[in-house]
Amino acid sequence: MIDSFIKAVEAEPGMTYGRLLSAIRARIRDGHGDRRLRGRLGSFVRRIIMSSREILEPQLCSSEMFDIYRKPFLL
Repeated sequence: MIDSFIKAVEAEPGMTYGRLLSAIRARIRDGHGDRRLRGRLGSFVRRIIMSSREILEPQLCSSEMFDIYRKPFLL
């Protein structure tokens, strides 16, 4: 998740919150944010992930309402 976030921010400076979420989700779905674990630990983690068949999606929460496709994301 963190790797996908960093790559999305680096790829498109000055993006909106909505575009950031879309970019992170796309990277995760395409497998680009995936760090390959090797050995027994990697095998165990892949088995758990594959058995759950659940894809997690990043979400956004805020204490105030705003249009995520208009408000720029700022670090």
